[in-house]
Amino acid sequence: MKYFSKVWLLTGIVSPIIIILINEKFSFSLSLIPGWIFTIVVGLLLSLPSLLILYVISQNIETKIDYRIIFTILSFFLIFITFILVGFELTMNMEELYMPSIYFIVMSVGIWIFSSEKENVA
Repeated sequence: MKYFSKVWLLTGIVSPIIIILINEKFSFSLSLIPGWIFTIVVGLLLSLPSLLILYVISQNIETKIDYRIIFTILSFFLIFITFILVGFELTMNMEELYMPSIYFIVMSVGIWIFSSEKENVA
């Protein structure tokens, strides 16, 4: 669970910061901090089900395929499903796709850079 907690925290903290910086055209202001905190907290709460699903699947996975490939594919679907459930209309419009895409990219980086318990057992 430690592995998924690291991936979850990285995704939940870094992704909103990147999104807010993009929305504000990379200008920083102290007035943005409350928005960052709110976005991070809400993002972490909304992503808890995805974290738990990945964890449960990881406990039951026995495959010769690298587990990170499986987690990356699953995270793609889980992130987009979460955004759809919260009310985002995901079309081919980049104005709507960039947010879940940033979450997916950051989560994928976390999946690949952190070592999991499965690696430590092998």
